[in-house]
Amino acid sequence: MAARKDPNAFCIELPEIANDQSLAMTGSFSSLALAGIGLGYVDAPDALAALAARAGAAARRVIAEYGDTLQRAAALPFQRACFLGSGALFGTMQECHLKMQELTAGRVACRFDTYLGLRHGPQVFVNAECLVVASLASDPKVRRYEMDLLQELSRKQQGCGILAVCDRATDDLRRISSAVIELFPDGGPIADDHRVLTDVVAGQILATFKSLHLGLKPDSPSPDGTIHRVVQGVTIYDP
Repeated sequence: MAARKDPNAFCIELPEIANDQSLAMTGSFSSLALAGIGLGYVDAPDALAALAARAGAAARRVIAEYGDTLQRAAALPFQRACFLGSGALFGTMQECHLKMQELTAGRVACRFDTYLGLRHGPQVFVNAECLVVASLASDPKVRRYEMDLLQELSRKQQGCGILAVCDRATDDLRRISSAVIELFPDGGPIADDHRVLTDVVAGQILATFKSLHLGLKPDSPSPDGTIHRVVQGVTIYDP
């Protein structure tokens, strides 16, 4: 790599284990996300290690305690999925929506949006065959707006279910949700800006179970070869 030889370059080299062999590169994404977050901790490696440990514990909690929950959610009769998030969690939900589309070979139509962005026109996407996957902010001021929308969807009976991912769940959230995943039930959550490391795991597992539910192979879910692990057909033109 040229960066290794460039004295003005700062090179972060990920380990070989981060190089996924399956089509939907879940581990690669998480590794790149952690590397990106780590740029803000270049001079504080101990703080980065502590953050990674807390995020890792929450991710393991999703795998160990919510596997059955996510499997049941994937078995719901949805042909659409709407992923919602605010701030940095909006970007996290974009990645989750991509994984659902990739792992189901496009059989599940997806969109991602902010809670306020979904209101009015885009809200019609949420029909009786749509699962709403909602990543909720830790900031109570932000969450009030998020809850307003989710309560409206519930009141109007839009969607076939709401899967909520949050730091800690309230009774109000549990009442309107089909399932709730608590990342930090005992307190001490990481900042929402870093929750891409935790919330994306729930989306990845949900998509994997949906792929299996549809009779596909998660490692190679595109039987007609429409998409591949490595992007193909891109021409690099001279400047």
